[in-house]
Order: sequence, then C-alpha cells, then structure tokens
Amino acid sequence: AVCAEQVGCTSADFNTRKGLTGLGGAPFTSPAALFYCYDGGAVCAKEVLRLFGRPVLLNELRGEYGFSPDGALMQERFGDADLGGQRSSKEFAGATATTRHVCITADGAVRVAKVDAAVGVGAGGYLVYKRLAAGEMEAWLESKRLPLVGGTVPTLSMEEMREAYPYLGEGEGAGGDGFAGIKLPWS
Repeated sequence: AVCAEQVGCTSADFNTRKGLTGLGGAPFTSPAALFYCYDGGAVCAKEVLRLFGRPVLLNELRGEYGFSPDGALMQERFGDADLGGQRSSKEFAGATATTRHVCITADGAVRVAKVDAAVGVGAGGYLVYKRLAAGEMEAWLESKRLPLVGGTVPTLSMEEMREAYPYLGEGEGAGGDGFAGIKLPWS
C-alpha cells in the first residue's frame, strides 16, 4: 500500500467542515491528521481528531479509487466507514471526492490536486499530500495509541482488539486475556 498525509488545503469548504467528515467541528474537537492509503483499486482514509487537544478519535472511510483515461481526474468513492465510535456506521450514506489536474512529482513524494467548486468533498481549492515512508503512518498512530485497522470503536471483541491494536501485544495489561487494563486513547 502507498500511504500519504494531507499536509495542505486551500478549500474553504473543507476548512469550514473542519476535516473530511465534518466531525472535527464538534464541540471541543479539531482535526489532527488526515491519511490516505491506496492499495490496488482500494482507498482507505483515516481522519484523526483531537478532543480537548489530544488526538484520540479516528474515523476510517473505506472505498475504491480510479483515474480518468487521460489521468486528469481522480475519483475516490467511499462506501463504508467507522464513524463517531461506530463500526461500519449505518448513518454513513457514502461519499465521493473528485479531483482535477492531479500532479504528482517525479519521485512520488508530493501530490497536488484541484477540486472544482461544484465537485465533491473539499470543493473549491487545492489539496496537497506528501507520500509517507513505509510504516510511517502506523508508527504515528501507534505513538498516539490509535488503532491501525478500523476506526476508534469503544466496544471491540478480543479478536478485533488484536487486529486494531497489534502493538499492544499479548503480554501487556492485567488479566488472562492480555488486553485487560490497557490504557486506550479515550480512557
């Protein structure tokens, strides 16, 4: 997978909504980071939000992406999301983002895309992304004690905990399940 972090944005729409989902505009909440991972035709967006200044909430949107035949347009369509603490939220109706004039540096380090005023998420501005080194996003998420797979969901089965928080390991915490007593971001 190739992962990137959004590092710049001139879109008034995107800034007004305070992030990808609009949940960054909730009281005491603000955007902390926005990551995208591309693997084959699949795309995964990870929106990290601060609550009272601490990055503790992660919304994950999953979907597919593609380019127009001439490469001038890129479209991301998200059909599933872990939002606001809910796994595969039933409230999520899907989202589409279409960007024009996608420019990628020769070394792939930076991508700049224009969003027309009438088209998609972040309409009316430029979005700038930097490519991340392998494992860089995961290391950042781990340093914040956020899940590597899925969004922040307070009720997980043991199997889901092992998948979302592999860095916690089986031996940490108190109790026989290996995860009891673990301090998670929201605790």
